[in-house]
Amino acid sequence: MKIYGIMPTPTPYRAAASSGTLAKRSARPATGTYVRVTPPTAPAPNRNPAAAHARTRPTPPASPPGTFAHGIAAPFWRAGRPIKGCHEDSGETVTLMGEAFARSLEEVRAGRQVIRLLVDHDPDLVLCDTSDGTLQLWADGKSLDFGIDGRTRRGRRVLAMLACWPDFRECSIGGSLYPSRTLDIGADRYLSRVKLREVSIVRSGGFPGTRLTIL
Repeated sequence: MKIYGIMPTPTPYRAAASSGTLAKRSARPATGTYVRVTPPTAPAPNRNPAAAHARTRPTPPASPPGTFAHGIAAPFWRAGRPIKGCHEDSGETVTLMGEAFARSLEEVRAGRQVIRLLVDHDPDLVLCDTSDGTLQLWADGKSLDFGIDGRTRRGRRVLAMLACWPDFRECSIGGSLYPSRTLDIGADRYLSRVKLREVSIVRSGGFPGTRLTIL
């Protein structure tokens, strides 16, 4: 967009509504010199606000205390240390591989998916989600972790609620399985891809070793 100005301006001028050029307020001829002014190009708006919040590992704020919560939602399989959980619907014993949530985390970073934080898998009890950065997710090869940022308005409310629920200090996950990325060995099922839909705060975690800590 071009903007036209006058320098100097001995006669008042105004912009004509139809043509976008300058029109004089009086019949007096102009004595100034027209110059062309091009404003600096504004940066493109961020059309994907959720992408900035799906970071690899968020850094908890140093102070004040109680403004960040860290949770281990699901531990991954490690050599010599298989960690098994129970599939709630089928009752099968499942083990998560390290790449199980890679696709879902990529979708969150791209802003194409929103993961919610629930209470005990209840869809009517949504605490927060990844859309505004209050809920943050990452995986480090050992587990799927999440953080609750208490510096946002929703985050402050969630942490205040969790302070009143000291018995909800374990975690669970909800999602869909990909049959082609499932390996059955005896009675055990190994999952290398899961469509993550939600993380829940629960009294008893779906996998051993899950926990929620308010920092």
